[in-house]
Amino acid sequence: SARNKLNLDAKRRIGAAAAALLRDAENVILDAGTTTLCVAESLAQDVRLRVMALSLHIADALAERPNINLMIPGGSVRPNERSFIGPMAIRTFEQLAFDTLVLTSGGIDTEAGVTEYEYDDAETKWAALRSAKRTILVADGSKLGAVAFVRLCPVDQIDVVVTDRDAPTEQIQALRQAGVEVILA
Repeated sequence: SARNKLNLDAKRRIGAAAAALLRDAENVILDAGTTTLCVAESLAQDVRLRVMALSLHIADALAERPNINLMIPGGSVRPNERSFIGPMAIRTFEQLAFDTLVLTSGGIDTEAGVTEYEYDDAETKWAALRSAKRTILVADGSKLGAVAFVRLCPVDQIDVVVTDRDAPTEQIQALRQAGVEVILA
């Protein structure tokens, strides 16, 4: 709940910008996180999507939306985060193919790549990365240049980074030089 309040205005702008990138009739994974919750809350009322929600918070936000075909992966739920983890969650992605993954991370750095704090969350994210054709990373500016404990992927596996206008300029330039599209919200 403390992270929900951190950089909230930026997360809402990022969420709206990322939601605008999702196309009608897509199969989408919404990763667990406060910024992806803002993506879920920003989805247009008329957009038709099949959404795999990787957290109970996001599932709850989308449960009553008539145009959203909501799915959850199963598995264990990590306390506090309320994210899905474990072998059942991972196996779900081995059986399904998605158009877009909206990913969160602990940090993104052109040298270290995209990183995460917890290994069990990273395992679920690895499976989600493998099952999606396109990856949109949503991260407020504090995550750019940061490195967390577990490596998820190199930055060239990310198609788009949606961040806020206060993100460090040198980090934005480094991502663009690495071939990543960067959208400032």
